[in-house]
Amino acid sequence: MGIVIEQSVKNTLSTYLGFAIGALNTLVFYTHFMNASNYGIVSLLLSIATLSAPFLLVGSQQLLIRYYPDFSDKDSIISLSLLIPILMSILIGIGLMCFQHQLINFIQSDSNLPRYFLWYVFFIAVSMAFFEYFYALSRVAYKTVSGNFLKEVAHRLLIAFGLVAYFYEFLTFNGFMLLLVMIYALRMIVMFTYSLLLVPFKLSLSFSFSIKPLLIYALVLFMGSVAALIILEVDKIMIHQYLDLRQVAYYTVGVFIATLVAVPYRAMHQITLPITAKFIADKNEEGLKNLYKQSSINLCIVTGLVLVLLLVNIDALYSFLPEDYHNALWVVYILGIAKFIDASLGINNAIVTNASFYAYVLGFGMLLGIMTVVFNMWLLPRYGVEGAAYASLIALTIYNLLKLMLVLINFKMHPYSWNTLLVILLSASVYFTVNQLVSVDHLLVDILVKSGLTLILYVGITYKLKLSLSLNQLIHQLFKRV
Repeated sequence: MGIVIEQSVKNTLSTYLGFAIGALNTLVFYTHFMNASNYGIVSLLLSIATLSAPFLLVGSQQLLIRYYPDFSDKDSIISLSLLIPILMSILIGIGLMCFQHQLINFIQSDSNLPRYFLWYVFFIAVSMAFFEYFYALSRVAYKTVSGNFLKEVAHRLLIAFGLVAYFYEFLTFNGFMLLLVMIYALRMIVMFTYSLLLVPFKLSLSFSFSIKPLLIYALVLFMGSVAALIILEVDKIMIHQYLDLRQVAYYTVGVFIATLVAVPYRAMHQITLPITAKFIADKNEEGLKNLYKQSSINLCIVTGLVLVLLLVNIDALYSFLPEDYHNALWVVYILGIAKFIDASLGINNAIVTNASFYAYVLGFGMLLGIMTVVFNMWLLPRYGVEGAAYASLIALTIYNLLKLMLVLINFKMHPYSWNTLLVILLSASVYFTVNQLVSVDHLLVDILVKSGLTLILYVGITYKLKLSLSLNQLIHQLFKRV
């Protein structure tokens, strides 16, 4: 777990830095510098671009990570996987030119979207797709920290400057949209340059291996991941259809805050995915089992702490926002629990996507997509934005249970232990204790006192009970440096 802990900690720190900047953007700049309708358009733009990027990649980045350890001819596997997003970008670009007017009429409902809205979506999606590919290329070299900084921090910082420029009228709204395109393109170019320094390669269209099984793997993973991605973005699109753009903005803020809980999982996943692929390729079941267990308990502890810190301060955090945004406060509770459940599975997703039974990802992903849409159709009209959050929680929980059972049946292993239950009980106990004991009139003092008491209780009890030996060792090292 040495390289995992080291890079996970660095990735977590850079990710939280990115979220701090993102919080400034989402909770202050967007909500105060931009009216809710324009913010809704930006949210819609980025949601559609995020959903579109996998259609350009078609699983090419997962293909690269999965098969890179298996082939001695590295140039060929890189070339094959890179050719996929290049061809898909060309095809989708041609399709957009042919059907632009039909698509914009379908999307815009009763709102007026900017003239070049779909082209903004396309170029941001292309930049996102190629960034993810070249980030995957750096990950096969077990170098994740710089790429994670670019993924989590760099573009948010540049967007913050753009929002300030928009507020002071150096940019029009269309100018800000164009700036978004340029920011995502710049991030992709920097990632390409960095990955090329780490893993130099020459493009080759001569393959000494059968490409059919590799393309099938990429296609299956792509179809499964697209369906899985639906749960992250389709809710905003459906809110736009059932409610209005202002509700999209309110929900986006709630989703952003809840996503803080998922940061440790995202940070660890960057390095554990290629390691898991190598364990499976080497048939190292003991190493895989240890990584599965340790990743689960470590993520349970850390995400549990983040969730408790977030929820004990949620009223104070929302007090910084305009009153209308308080409609989505419970979205944070619901999605925060969903993120905790997701993280508790540890490297489960990495095992499923790299194992021989990866095809199940397609079926599970399609089921997830269908459930998400159906639950949103049922719950959104009844409960508003909270209904969208409940739809995500229910669909994601069922999806994770299916993946958990799949690994249990095929590898005869699961990630949980009695310590997992103790972490859940600890998280609930600390939350209720802090909420009952602390109530300070001054807002910032209230946040500091609640956060400090939560940290002392949670970390102290975790350390005393020895819930995770690797985290205890990390605490020892931190104390030695101090």
